[in-house]
Amino acid sequence: TIILSFGKACSTISKQSLKRHKDKIREILSRAKPMTLEQRIIKLNQINIGWINYYGIAKCKGIVQQLDKWIRLRLRMCIWKQWEKVKTRYKNLKKIRIKSLSRNKIRQYPKRILANS
Repeated sequence: TIILSFGKACSTISKQSLKRHKDKIREILSRAKPMTLEQRIIKLNQINIGWINYYGIAKCKGIVQQLDKWIRLRLRMCIWKQWEKVKTRYKNLKKIRIKSLSRNKIRQYPKRILANS
């Protein structure tokens, strides 16, 4: 989409294109698909690099930042799903040096945050 702004033409990303891109990402980051995290990241990088190269000239810094935030949330969701049991979650969080969480807090992880994405 091209927008005229004070004598300059600015291109932006259409909502439809952004929706299609998010749908592709949702397909890759679906909890139901049995893939390793590395495989997901490789596929995600392929799609994102192509999409960013295509829309690189558009004024889309804010959109890309929001998309990055959303992708990180979806990746955390996939990791959390792989660590299904509380014992596994506790062990893996301890590995990455997060010690302030008790097992009860891990059980009460706010699922509503992930449900909305």
